[in-house]
Amino acid sequence: MSRCYVPGHWSRFYEGEELVSLFVAEIEEGMDEYDYSGPVLRRSESRAGIMKVASSRDRLTSRERELFRVAAEVQKRTGCPIMTHLDEGTAGEEQIFLFQQEGVRLDRVMLCHADRKPDVGYHRALLSAGVTLEYDSAFRWEKQGRKDNPTLELLGLLLPEYPGQLVLGMDAARPAYWSSYGGGPGLEYLWKVFREKMLEQGLTGKQVQALFVENPARVLTFVR
Repeated sequence: MSRCYVPGHWSRFYEGEELVSLFVAEIEEGMDEYDYSGPVLRRSESRAGIMKVASSRDRLTSRERELFRVAAEVQKRTGCPIMTHLDEGTAGEEQIFLFQQEGVRLDRVMLCHADRKPDVGYHRALLSAGVTLEYDSAFRWEKQGRKDNPTLELLGLLLPEYPGQLVLGMDAARPAYWSSYGGGPGLEYLWKVFREKMLEQGLTGKQVQALFVENPARVLTFVR
């Protein structure tokens, strides 16, 4: 998603194999302390443990498709897991189709913000391909004043069918969401509040354990 970067950012200009080489080095050697902003390149001791790629709403642009192919090649070379951004939950099918064409291990791909499009049939189609879906809108439905919670409903329907392919997050980077800044619901929301809602909904302790521990551990593991 080009809107996330300033017009002169290097990510707008480098092409296929150039980007592959840069990302492989960040994973295997260490991340550049200057984010490839140059002119000096200095590798830190910290190595990247996951890649993230993003697509626009409803469909990928030509540049986004190129970047997804870059991520696919890096995964094949390094085994690094991939996290993707679904804008408003859309374009999941196209992302998966592209990764399938490139021979990506879909069990190491996590599609994020999927619950922003709370269509059960759509989610089943994505999950049937073998990817992991990340849900992070649980607290947003409540902040909107809704009495229902589509994230909770999706989990109740899909977790029994796909117990190993769902994970939870917050996507709460704004200080307005942090209790330490006087906002809410606070980063403890998932464990202290939403966990209880899941148990009240009828999900088991084992299923909740999978959401918080086992499924993230699996999808975030390096596998070639």
